[in-house]
Amino acid sequence: MALLLASYPESLTLSLGQHWRDENETGFRPSSINIWWETGSLHVTAELQDDVVYTSATAFNQRLWERGDTFEMFLRPPGSDGYLELHVAPGNYRMQLRFPSAETIRGLRDNTDSLDRYFVTENLFESETELTPEGWRVHARIPHPDVRSGAEWGFSFCRYDIGMDISAPVLSSTSEHTPERLDFHDQSVWNTVQLS
Repeated sequence: MALLLASYPESLTLSLGQHWRDENETGFRPSSINIWWETGSLHVTAELQDDVVYTSATAFNQRLWERGDTFEMFLRPPGSDGYLELHVAPGNYRMQLRFPSAETIRGLRDNTDSLDRYFVTENLFESETELTPEGWRVHARIPHPDVRSGAEWGFSFCRYDIGMDISAPVLSSTSEHTPERLDFHDQSVWNTVQLS
């Protein structure tokens, strides 16, 4: 069943969690997401609690999840098999991918395809970041022609919180992933929202 999302100034508030664990990891820090829309644009604000805000990113379209703290937005437009994966790192570094379908990920994981084919160089969204006393904040505006009343979108918001050890990120998501399948690309557990 789709969540209902009214247009601005109404918003939907979600929390990032570790639904695949019985208890949150020691390094887990809470985060909240607000999402709203106006005709032609989705808006997302993420309040990310973080003890150590870190990224080694230096440019657009780097693999941000390999470089430090990353906020990830997965968005599937109505009636589409394709979806967007949009990342923001501290310092407002951004990364953009467009996948034609969920099947694409299988090819990437079995090395019969290359991620480089799916990077998008034209701007798909705008974002701003700022440090806060609790961590950092992201605001993103994603323009799209299918942001309109009645449209139903699939989505998931996820996070890599790096802390002091880049090899052991603390993961969290708005989607209810299971211990058997912790896969941010698993659309079967994504939420859906109907724009009302």
